[in-house]
Amino acid sequence: MQFDKFSLCKPTFLECPVSELNFTAVLLNGQSFRFISWILWKVLRSKEKCSKQKDFFIGVAFGRVWKLWRENQKSIAFQVLHKFSSAVGDDKRVLEDYFQLHVSLRDLYKIWSKCDPHFCQVVTSNLEVLSGIRILAQDVFETVISFICSSNNNIRRISKMVEELCKIYGESVTFQQENMTFYDLPDLQKMADDEQLEIKLRANGFGYRSKYLQQAVRMIKELGGKKWLNSLALLPYETAKEKLEIIPGIGPKVADCICLMGLHMHRVVPVDTHVLQLTRALYCPELMNKTNMNRATYSNISTTWQNIFGDYAGWAQSVLFNAHLKHFEVGSNFKKRGKLV
Repeated sequence: MQFDKFSLCKPTFLECPVSELNFTAVLLNGQSFRFISWILWKVLRSKEKCSKQKDFFIGVAFGRVWKLWRENQKSIAFQVLHKFSSAVGDDKRVLEDYFQLHVSLRDLYKIWSKCDPHFCQVVTSNLEVLSGIRILAQDVFETVISFICSSNNNIRRISKMVEELCKIYGESVTFQQENMTFYDLPDLQKMADDEQLEIKLRANGFGYRSKYLQQAVRMIKELGGKKWLNSLALLPYETAKEKLEIIPGIGPKVADCICLMGLHMHRVVPVDTHVLQLTRALYCPELMNKTNMNRATYSNISTTWQNIFGDYAGWAQSVLFNAHLKHFEVGSNFKKRGKLV
């Protein structure tokens, strides 16, 4: 399907202060891999200098091509540029659910600051970049394929791989004037039934993940498809994680990412090298000499975060993870309390 230009449909405005939603930190830092910054995209494509115009974010979620932007300090706005055949529900409600706007970050930040003086200091010192960081409630199948691709990978390459999967197995829409094509989430049935899936993915640079993805989608189909995946949200965390780990390509960390971002288990803390470094620097100096990550260490680190931050520990970890990312340049606040790398 093709269109001449982005839809000029009337935007919808939502009351949502900066303290409740930071588009850059939430959409571009390793939760979803389907959104781009318009200004950054133009700079990378044309090598132009960064424009001072208002930025917006374009991407695909829940069967829609979204255009999102911050209108002012107190409100955000969106347009749905296109709906794929998979789109269901009211656009406004879908977006509110996607960003989980019913959860008050103001309240959570206050609770976390009381629980942990490190959190309070880091956030207070870097309020502009660390406000409004929340966890997305994503399509669970999207989290499965995205985080299988994330193994030993970086955000740019993961985004490219997820985009390629969508390009091969999803619906598409093209906007001629902007010369941009967007793809819906891959069709699980189509992926599982494709005998050439592994070959196609290897040809597109997926490497060893190609086999995992082929085996994973076939197993998920046999288990009941997306209905089975969604049903895991009704199970206790330990049971859901155990069932996820039978799927090829899904280990403890990937399973936890799926539980947190796809099954809405807010307490779950996925543990990778960055989280290990944070935990050593902030909470568990006894881990300084720990070089490997066995299941016992993994579990202890998760429990440490949960004991400090409670029912939304996975959200708190996301805030401090963003602080740890180099391009935010707030690492000095952590280094005062211990070496990070």
